[in-house]
Amino acid sequence: YTPALGEVVRRLLDAAWPLYERAAIGIAELPSGCRPGIHMAARVYAEIGREVLRRGGDSVSSRAVVGMPRKLALLPGACLAALRSPPPDASPPLAETRFLVDAVTHFDAGA
Repeated sequence: YTPALGEVVRRLLDAAWPLYERAAIGIAELPSGCRPGIHMAARVYAEIGREVLRRGGDSVSSRAVVGMPRKLALLPGACLAALRSPPPDASPPLAETRFLVDAVTHFDAGA
């Protein structure tokens, strides 16, 4: 670990937070039975990121862990999020995922 690496980790996590929020829109389109688990996974991974930040961005010297008490505290929010419909988002797909959208569009057009 170096402070420079910690800065890179912090920047990556800064980029991740809006993506977690944006993901809720897509999760709402999934079958209802899998939404709580997907929301829970997103919350746990976000919490791992927060733990890494609490350690100064050090994700090398030790493993960031989310303990069972914290996971249990996150569970009600994940279940509630699965029931909510997020507001529509007219944002275009990210450039990094545009190829997936194009592939699905092409596949649907050929069906």
